[in-house]
Amino acid sequence: MGIRDLVIQKDEVDLVAASFGRGFYVLDDYRALREMTEENLKKEAKLYTPRPAKWYIPKSKTGNTGSDYYFAENPTFGAVFTYHLNGDFNTIKQKRQLAESKLNKIRANIPFPGWDALDDEKNESRQMIWLNIKDSEGNVISNTKKTARSGSGRIAWNLRYSSSNSIDPDRISSRRVYGAYVRPGDYNASIYLENNGSYKLLDGPVNFQVKSIYDGVLKGTDFKTYDSYRKKLLVFEKEYSSLIKIMDENSKLIDAYKKAAERSLSEPGKMSNELFAAHNTQLEIEKKMNGNSSRSEIGENNPPSIRTHYRNAYSGVRTTYGPTGSHERSLNIAIQMAEKIKVMIMKMKNETLPLIKANLESINAPDVLTD
Repeated sequence: MGIRDLVIQKDEVDLVAASFGRGFYVLDDYRALREMTEENLKKEAKLYTPRPAKWYIPKSKTGNTGSDYYFAENPTFGAVFTYHLNGDFNTIKQKRQLAESKLNKIRANIPFPGWDALDDEKNESRQMIWLNIKDSEGNVISNTKKTARSGSGRIAWNLRYSSSNSIDPDRISSRRVYGAYVRPGDYNASIYLENNGSYKLLDGPVNFQVKSIYDGVLKGTDFKTYDSYRKKLLVFEKEYSSLIKIMDENSKLIDAYKKAAERSLSEPGKMSNELFAAHNTQLEIEKKMNGNSSRSEIGENNPPSIRTHYRNAYSGVRTTYGPTGSHERSLNIAIQMAEKIKVMIMKMKNETLPLIKANLESINAPDVLTD
């Protein structure tokens, strides 16, 4: 394919190539090429200085346009780092398969590696590189990982804090979860190599900047106010997640205790009043926490619940302007509502359910397994 034109976009340090009839091709941020000296390429690892990261909230309003429109892929959002690695990052399995392929080409016998060796292959973890981001005061902001491979590559940080959301062991998901957006300022990055549980600093820190793409007409909150709000929101998120977890566990125990009562060696309905009261209290708690489920089923608006106020408060760290006074009020209301409902949830856990369990034992009901 013939390339007819080459242009350097000096502001972005991009190389743009145009063919005759096949479109444009852009090499984003080629400044790393200037640092790819023979000395740097021989190092175990080299992390190159990136261009300033553009600070904005990425959005897409194209919708599902089908094949009517073609949209070229945008540059990767955030701070994009170029790095170079030297070394062997193949797994034990990859090395074995490579050796076997060579033997296969010469029609030589391929030995069986042994069951223990195959177990070692299954249990081995891929070597990973980690991009560690810190702010100008040395606080860790984020860690991003990528499979380690020899040669040059790129890894991006999406300008967001690592998520501090509580993790439920029963609901671990592979979906990436992120925290709030950072504010413009000075940051630094380092890369580490993870190999079978050990971590080694490869290169860094490399200083870079996060810059706003424009100054808004209305001045947003300053960093101190934003960071104070973000930390206050994090504290509430942990409390809120804990309450949801306990509430769900209480609900499961009530269902299990109902089943145990049905199987007890006693007259029917021996504990129906206690279980019925606990069930109704649990429904009231869930309604206060999440709103009316019947309204939600048909899309009818609910009166504002804890979840409503929490979601509104969280949107304050997803803009380049906020948080506003409205976000602050929503967070305070959510905190106040959570304090009230926490009393009900903890009473259910620490008083009501233990009493029901003791009464079930007295009527020879089956055991209910709990932690």
